[in-house]
Amino acid sequence: MTTAQALTNLSFPILTTPINDIFVGVNALDTTLDLSNYFDDPYTTGLVANFQLSNPSIGNGVIKVVLFDQEGLGAPKTVQNFQNYVNSGSYENTIIHRSNPNFVIQGGGFTVDNLNLGIVPTNTPVENEFSPQRSNVRGTIAMAKLGNNPNSATSQWFFNLEDNSSNLNNQNGGFTVFGQVSSSNDLNTIDAIAAVPVYNASGIHPAWSDLPLIVDDPAQPEINRDDNFIRYSNITILQEEEIEYTIVSNSRPDLVTANINGQQLLLDYLPEQTGKADISLRGTNLFGEFVEYEFSVTVLPNSQSVTLAIAPTNALQPEGNEGLTPFTFTVTRTGDTNVTSTVNWAVTGTGENPANAADFAGGVFPSGTASFAAGVTSQVITVNVQGDTEVEADETFTVTLSNPSNATITTTTATGTIINDDTPPAEGDRQQITSLDNLTVSPGGNVSIPLFYNTSTSDNTVTGISLRLHYNSNELTFQDVENLFDKDLFVNLDNLADSGDFDNNPNTDKFIQFGYADSEGNWPNQTLPLKLGDFNFTTSGNFAGTQLNVTYDNLAPGYSLEADPIFVGKQAWNLDIDGNGQINALSDGIMIVRYLFGPTAFPGEKLIEGAIAPNATRNLAEIQAYLQQGVDNQYLDIDGDGQINALSDGIMTVRHLFGLTAFPGEKLIEGAIAPDATRDLTQIQAYLTQLSTVIIDIF
Repeated sequence: MTTAQALTNLSFPILTTPINDIFVGVNALDTTLDLSNYFDDPYTTGLVANFQLSNPSIGNGVIKVVLFDQEGLGAPKTVQNFQNYVNSGSYENTIIHRSNPNFVIQGGGFTVDNLNLGIVPTNTPVENEFSPQRSNVRGTIAMAKLGNNPNSATSQWFFNLEDNSSNLNNQNGGFTVFGQVSSSNDLNTIDAIAAVPVYNASGIHPAWSDLPLIVDDPAQPEINRDDNFIRYSNITILQEEEIEYTIVSNSRPDLVTANINGQQLLLDYLPEQTGKADISLRGTNLFGEFVEYEFSVTVLPNSQSVTLAIAPTNALQPEGNEGLTPFTFTVTRTGDTNVTSTVNWAVTGTGENPANAADFAGGVFPSGTASFAAGVTSQVITVNVQGDTEVEADETFTVTLSNPSNATITTTTATGTIINDDTPPAEGDRQQITSLDNLTVSPGGNVSIPLFYNTSTSDNTVTGISLRLHYNSNELTFQDVENLFDKDLFVNLDNLADSGDFDNNPNTDKFIQFGYADSEGNWPNQTLPLKLGDFNFTTSGNFAGTQLNVTYDNLAPGYSLEADPIFVGKQAWNLDIDGNGQINALSDGIMIVRYLFGPTAFPGEKLIEGAIAPNATRNLAEIQAYLQQGVDNQYLDIDGDGQINALSDGIMTVRHLFGLTAFPGEKLIEGAIAPDATRDLTQIQAYLTQLSTVIIDIF
C-alpha cells in the first residue's frame, strides 16, 4: 500500500522591501502604505484556475490551481498559452484521457460531448520554461509535450500525483510546471480521479490506453454516457489577491490605530498622543504560507517633528580607472518642512575591507553639511571616489549624519561599496571581451548587456572562441539575445547552471554559453571591435546592482582571455523631473531642455513655467537640484560622448518622450547624436527606456 504524499508548496511570500520605521509629529495626518510595494509572492500575480468537474461527486468536484505567471520565478509564457485555450473555450468538456496511479493524470487534448469525440485544436507550441525552482512535485500542473522536443507543448497538461522531479525535471529539457493545487482539498480531488479504474480504450483512440472510466459493470465496461469519462464542464481563470494582509499585533493602540483595507495599511494617529508603537504585519499567499514583519511608529512632540534619514541612491559601483566616480546618497526630510534644517555628514572606511582616504577625491575622507531651505524635502550627498588601476578587494565606506539643527535624525548611516574593476595586466596576445560602462536598470526592469570582441593584435582571422557569461540568477533573469553574431557559431547558445563555479564567484550561479570555431583560422573576418550580441535580462524586484563575469571554454591557439567584470547598477534617477509619477514630453522633457540651455536663457521660474504638472511633488528648488544631479552623474549624457548638451542629449530625450510614432527609428537621433557618441541607436533607445521608468523609493 502506498501512502499519499502531503502537499509541498513551491511558492512562499517574501518581503521585497523592508518597511522603514515611521516618525511623525503629534497630531499628524494619517499614513497610508501600499503593502504590495513591500510583500510579494514571486511565483504568481494571483491568477487562479478552477477546473470544474461535470460530476461533482468526484472528490470535491473542483480543482483550484494557483498559476505561476509572474516574471522571474514563474512561467508567464506557459500560463498565457494555457489562458489562451481557456479564453477560447477549448477546454470545455475536456476529459482526463490518461491516468497512471502514483505518476500523473493527463488532460487537455480531447473533448467528449453527447458521446461525440473531439480533439482540442492546438495553437503554436509554447517555448519551454522549465526551471528547477518550479519542480515536478506532487500537486503541480505541467505541460505535456512530444518526445525529444522541449519546445513542443500545446494544449495538453498533467497533474503530478507524486514527486516526479527526479524523472520529469531531467528529460526532454524538463517539463514546465506552471501552477500548483492550492490546498489539500484539491489534492484529494486529483487523488480521487487517480483512484478511478483505468481501461485500455486504444481501439477508440491510440492515446487512450490508460483511460479512467466510471462504468456500470467493471467486468463488462461500456461507454454509454458522457459521465463515464472524467470530464471538465469548463475551466475558468479568476484574478484573486496575491497576498492577504493581517495585523498580528500593535503594542500601542492608544497611540496609533492600524487597519488593513485590501492592500492598504492605514495608520491613524490619536490626538495629543506621543510615544512609540511596534506593529507586526503578516502577508499570507494563496497557499496559506505567510511571512511576518515588524516595524515601529514613533509620534514625536512638535519640537522634534522634523526628521532626517539617509539612504544610498547610487552607492554600489566600480571605481573606474581614472577620474572621479560619484557615489550618491539621499537625505530625506519629513515633518514640518516649512523651517530650515541642516545636518553634518562625514565618510569613514568600514567593513572587512574598509576604504581609506586615498580612495576619495583629494586623498581625504569627504565631509560636509546638507542644508534644507524651507519647503525642501531632500538633498543629495555626492561622494567622489578616485579611480585607479590597482587590483584590490571591494571596499566599503559609511556616510554618517550628525549634529542636526531643527531636526531629529532617524536613520544615521548609509553604506557605499567600491567595486574593484581592475584585472591583473595580461601578458602576450589576448582575445578581449568588453561591454559598456555605466549600465543601469531599475528594479523589475529590463537591461541589455552588449558584448564586444577584439584582439590585442587586431588580428581578425583566428580559429574562434568559446565563452561563458556568468550572472547571479537571484538578481537577473535571462530573457534572450538580440543581434547575435552567428558566423561559424559552433557552440549553440545555452543557459546553464554554474555547478563548476568556472569564474570562482559563488554569487554568479548561472552562465550563458556560446562559441565560434573555424578550422581554417578565418574567424571572424570582420572589422574589429565586433559586437557579438545584446544579452537581455530582467532584474529582480529588489535589485540593487550586480556583477557579471566572462570566462572561456576555448580560445584561439597562443591567446589568453582579457575580460573585466561587467557591472550593472541600480538606476537611481529618471526623467520624472517634477516628481508627479508621470513622464511627459511637454512637461518633464521641456524642463530638461530648458535646464540644459542654462539659467541665462531660463532664469528662476522660467524653468518650470507652463511645464510643471499640477500634482508635482517637487518645487522649483528641488527640480533644479534634481536636474543638476542628472548632469553631475552623467545620467543625461544620452549618447555617451561625455558631454551633455541641450541640442543633442536634450533633443533626443524629448523625441523619445513624444514616442515612436512621432520619431521612429533613426529619426530619434537624426541631427542630434554627437560624432563621438559611444552609444548606437539601439543602445540609446534602451538607455532612454531605462530612464523613463518611474522609481518610487520610500525611506
